[in-house]
Amino acid sequence: MRKMMKYLAIAGCSALVGMFGGRWIVGIAFAANTSTPAWTVEAVNVDVAATPLPITIMNGREGVEIFNDGPNKIWCGSTSAVTSATGRPIPAGGSWGLSLSYTRGSVETTIYCITTALQVSPVNTRVTQVR
Repeated sequence: MRKMMKYLAIAGCSALVGMFGGRWIVGIAFAANTSTPAWTVEAVNVDVAATPLPITIMNGREGVEIFNDGPNKIWCGSTSAVTSATGRPIPAGGSWGLSLSYTRGSVETTIYCITTALQVSPVNTRVTQVR
């Protein structure tokens, strides 16, 4: 029986593909990148005034999720003039996922959120970035 092996290098991971006894075997290993984490979580208290979310520059970022962990609805938008009439609502316990990519040299996006009633501390809104 002839064994066939292939080694592939795919953007930050390596894969070993082999055929043994007529079956394909695939093993994938992801390289640890200690300089940039695969995801980050930041926390912020959203207030009745427009609050900028802590979306930081993360090279290779694929998306952002905003999770409302507070007891009241929040509204989010792309300007500090966001209101409950113009923003995207996120109910208490709800989240909003955005395909908000970033590559080195891009202009960073700022997202602002407000609430009409004071949220309860400790921090009540979580921002997760994934790369």
